[in-house]
Amino acid sequence: MPSPDKIPRFARLDLPDAAGKRTVSYRPTCGRFYRGIFHDQSAGRAMTRILVKFIIPLALSVAWIMSLNLHVATVDDLNADQSYKGYHIFLLGLLGPFTFQISAYANPVLFLAVIYVVWKWPDVKAARLMLAAVFIALCIISAIFWNRIPDSSGENFIKQLGPGYYLWMATMTSAFAWLLSLWVMVRRRRLRNG
Repeated sequence: MPSPDKIPRFARLDLPDAAGKRTVSYRPTCGRFYRGIFHDQSAGRAMTRILVKFIIPLALSVAWIMSLNLHVATVDDLNADQSYKGYHIFLLGLLGPFTFQISAYANPVLFLAVIYVVWKWPDVKAARLMLAAVFIALCIISAIFWNRIPDSSGENFIKQLGPGYYLWMATMTSAFAWLLSLWVMVRRRRLRNG
């Protein structure tokens, strides 16, 4: 197999790879020849599949679990300030509709969306992706205006937000962007295939 330096500048050469199954082409780009993996559509699809099915869902899951273990909020309680971690807020999230806060329901939606995409990719439905993205966006907007935590003594107003809150917001914003980009990919593929 000749090296890319020995191939003439404007030549195109198709060579079998090590297994002899597919051809690898050297193509001129700015006077240099690059191996066909940069131009190969199957390699691009494989990388997209790895990103969509493994890397991004794993990163979202790890960030979400980290936000559960970090300090989320400090409230001004009756006797002293009380600090809440993410898992406390996660469990108190069931009381969210009573205080007009639906942001805690983004957690199961994120979980279901990750499971759905990992399980069904590339045969996902665009409408389901958009529905999950819109609901997560509404939950993000609700979380921006979050200012009190319900407990047994009534509603305590939040005095200070912690890093767990900001990590949760970043995770949900990333999940929204991920679902929106998947929706765009599915729509483009559907328009391309007819």
